[in-house]
Amino acid sequence: MARGMLPDKDGRTGWLIPLLSFAGVIPFAAGAAILAIFRHDVSGDFGWVLPGLVGWGLAILSFMAGTQWGMAVARPEAASGQRLVLLLASNAITIAGWASLLFAPLKTGIAVVALGFLMLLLSERAAVSGQMVTPQYWRMRVIVTALVVLCLGAAMGSAMGML
Repeated sequence: MARGMLPDKDGRTGWLIPLLSFAGVIPFAAGAAILAIFRHDVSGDFGWVLPGLVGWGLAILSFMAGTQWGMAVARPEAASGQRLVLLLASNAITIAGWASLLFAPLKTGIAVVALGFLMLLLSERAAVSGQMVTPQYWRMRVIVTALVVLCLGAAMGSAMGML
């Protein structure tokens, strides 16, 4: 079995990874719900929601990119191609996300963050094939990423008046 996440050797912390991962979806879901309910007030009292979603998304995106960097650094015995994918993708995705915050409208930023999560998931597939993470962790990541991307898509649709 791959060294990594879910389950852990002593059974003491393996439960924490899915708990924190799914808890990280809560701000995305809350932001999407607020925008869906109060979409007519996106620039008024609820004007903080869109920047909050982009900011939260970039924080989590950067964190998840850092985990990929960590996987590549911690596993020097892994295939160099798999490590290269993780190292380059983690940097490119993070830079693209932060550039969107600085140079693009917030509605574009949400789309870039959602695309970033999908790209991270795609690049993390290299970690699965290289046995850097367990199949259980991969399944959880697919579910969490799907939830996050759905929330961001709903938030973007509400912000653009489409939902």
